[in-house]
Amino acid sequence: MKLSDAAEKYIAARRLARRSYQYTATRFARAVGDIDVTDLSPELFDQYRDWCRSQGLRPATIEGSIKELLTLHHEATGARLAPGRKLRVPRPQPVLASMDSISGVYTESPAWLRQYLALAYWSCLRIADCLRLQAALTPPWDVLRWTANKTQHAQAWPVPAWLQRHLVMSVVIPPGQPNHHLKRVLRREIQPPRGGRWDWFNGCHVFIP
Repeated sequence: MKLSDAAEKYIAARRLARRSYQYTATRFARAVGDIDVTDLSPELFDQYRDWCRSQGLRPATIEGSIKELLTLHHEATGARLAPGRKLRVPRPQPVLASMDSISGVYTESPAWLRQYLALAYWSCLRIADCLRLQAALTPPWDVLRWTANKTQHAQAWPVPAWLQRHLVMSVVIPPGQPNHHLKRVLRREIQPPRGGRWDWFNGCHVFIP
């Protein structure tokens, strides 16, 4: 089976939303050819690495795509294939944000996002769970309880006085379920583009460039 067909089959069988396997197969075909997936070899991986580096791809991107090629090969053959000579992937150094920038995220945020940030800080829930908890908030505020969607583990948190002040805030959560759309809204509001202003649009507090 051709590598491109193997990638499509793998994506369809697992109903994957991201299509990185297909992108990797297409890139490999440009570098080496759309070969049979069983013909992958360490030598071809090294050839693929050289081509990717000539195209300016980062080592982390290259090695990540080779992992996907190895997955497709194992899916087709059941065998473990050596990856060839791996590129050195430098560890990224953290870039510290200034305290003014961190404080600015909160002070420039609408009320619903301030409430979300407080809940996320205290509960450490995943984004979708935290958004669902926020939408389901009802008094009394002495204890918060939630069942995690991914693990189905029941969790509970005491509510200190500082968090109670956030829970009683009058907020308007943007319309939409806690899915990819609302998570994009959340990320967009946490890190707005430079310039512009906050304003209301169709019932939502949005950034107007």
